[in-house]
Amino acid sequence: MAYCTKADLEDRSSAELVIALADADNDGVLNAADLRRIAAAILAADTVIDFKLGRRYTVPFTIVPAIVKEWSCSIALFKLAEQRGLAGVPEWRVYQERNNEARQMLESIADNEADLPGVSASASDIWSSTADVEPAISASRFEKGTGSEIDDYNGEELGTLDQF
Repeated sequence: MAYCTKADLEDRSSAELVIALADADNDGVLNAADLRRIAAAILAADTVIDFKLGRRYTVPFTIVPAIVKEWSCSIALFKLAEQRGLAGVPEWRVYQERNNEARQMLESIADNEADLPGVSASASDIWSSTADVEPAISASRFEKGTGSEIDDYNGEELGTLDQF
């Protein structure tokens, strides 16, 4: 399930802007190829989100948090602008800034500097301490005179695998 839709992109910007970004033949109408371009930009945005948040959360989200939808829109719109060669154009700077802000927040969450509001971390994010647990195998168990089975080795050649 995608984190945002074409309609979400239009709500975040405008229908005219989405057409301008995705309409490859500049006829003012989105054809099947243009819609695939939009879907690919959304998929790319969602992949970035899943990659970053997957370090701490179970992804993909079945219930999409509003902020994740916003980030998906920001990154997807920038991807579309980038594909049209508009990423560096001053009028498009706001989309670059939104993209950068989204990626910075994702990085902060991935680095455990912030949390995703209203979403529980996955089991992989729960840390435990084993400081009070003695390891089953340690170097001291294999020192001479500790009663370890290694003390029974008398140095004679055990043979090769071919002999067994």
